[in-house]
Amino acid sequence: MGVERYKYRLTNRRGRRSFDASWYEPERFLEFRPGDTNIDPHAGQFTEHYARAERKLRRGGVRYVGDKVPLGRRVTRTLERRLPEPRFLFIYRDPLRVAGSFAARARDPEDRNWPVSDDHEVAIARWHRSFEIADGLTDRIGIDRVLAVKYERLFDPADLTARDAVFNFLGLDVTPVVQRHFAARTENWDERRSRPLAMPVDEERRLDAMIDHGVRTRFDCRSEEQLEHLTR
Repeated sequence: MGVERYKYRLTNRRGRRSFDASWYEPERFLEFRPGDTNIDPHAGQFTEHYARAERKLRRGGVRYVGDKVPLGRRVTRTLERRLPEPRFLFIYRDPLRVAGSFAARARDPEDRNWPVSDDHEVAIARWHRSFEIADGLTDRIGIDRVLAVKYERLFDPADLTARDAVFNFLGLDVTPVVQRHFAARTENWDERRSRPLAMPVDEERRLDAMIDHGVRTRFDCRSEEQLEHLTR
């Protein structure tokens, strides 16, 4: 699984024009070139992540190579056109939590990859745009290839429905290794869920008034229908 593996190339016109499915073949995927991304696989928090990916790819038998991609209509259009039968997982989160995360990162002087201008108001605008992109993508390639999942549902260890649906969506098995990793990644879910928002109450109310709750309700219903279909 990449982490915005080709972030810079997919967000500039020349990079999108040259994008090819071969970029996700093992040799190219593991060869980080200047201009690919701002993620350094040899330093920082993603060192072990890409070391594990390399071990899996070298051993062979990998059924999927995926990526967390930067948001954008042009990016998703490039992927849907250039990759053979791609599947998209659209994970959406409570918008106020998204806004709180944006605000915290914008205020963090150590977070050099995050612009100060990308604050809570930018978060709400991008949250809305993400649903527009997901709708357009679904219209073009079909709902069977775009799975919508609530962040809060996916990472709740008390409810494994979303986890199992994601793996069924990809045609993959929930192996004992997957179960162990999932348990480890979600063991502090109650603490994360109860963490207060990083903004004053009046700001929270102001942002809440900016949210299109109708689109969230619509996607909640769609997600529940997809999860039920994939786990029945």
